[in-house]
Amino acid sequence: MLALTLGVNLLVANYEKRKAEQLGSPFLASDAAHTSSDVLVTLGVIVTVGLVQAGYPMLDSVMALGIAGFIAWTGVKVLRQNLRYLADAAALEPAAVEAVVLQVAGVASTHKIRTRGGPGDIHVDLHVQVARHLDVVTAHRVTHWVIDAIKQQIPGVTDVVVHTEPAELGQASNPLPPEV
Repeated sequence: MLALTLGVNLLVANYEKRKAEQLGSPFLASDAAHTSSDVLVTLGVIVTVGLVQAGYPMLDSVMALGIAGFIAWTGVKVLRQNLRYLADAAALEPAAVEAVVLQVAGVASTHKIRTRGGPGDIHVDLHVQVARHLDVVTAHRVTHWVIDAIKQQIPGVTDVVVHTEPAELGQASNPLPPEV
């Protein structure tokens, strides 16, 4: 039964690891690490059973301690890999988002840039100041240009929320295209 479990876990761990790399999923990578630890624990149990049957019963406790330590080490490793996502830490440097936004036509400035999420599912929330003279329709269009630019130029961004504000009096902004 242990050999069958070992074989299944080997297949599952390898599959999860490949998919985690393809999808850029830290959560799937964590589960692959967990399943891989199950493989090593099963190997330890098989070896321990053999050693106990060979007349070394004291090794059962030693191996149990070793397995417990290995499981704890794997848990710490998984936590270290995912703590940033779990703690909702910034997923991107604000300067990277700002550099994209400041190239968009009609934008004067940006601030309060916040990002969260993990690779492949980054959420951006920011304030954008647009040219003061724009009507609501054009300001809305500029807002969508900002959203599109961020999604197209920053890999992994899946959601962008923009709070649009008028630029300060006399504040310069990027020129609008002639057709607007």
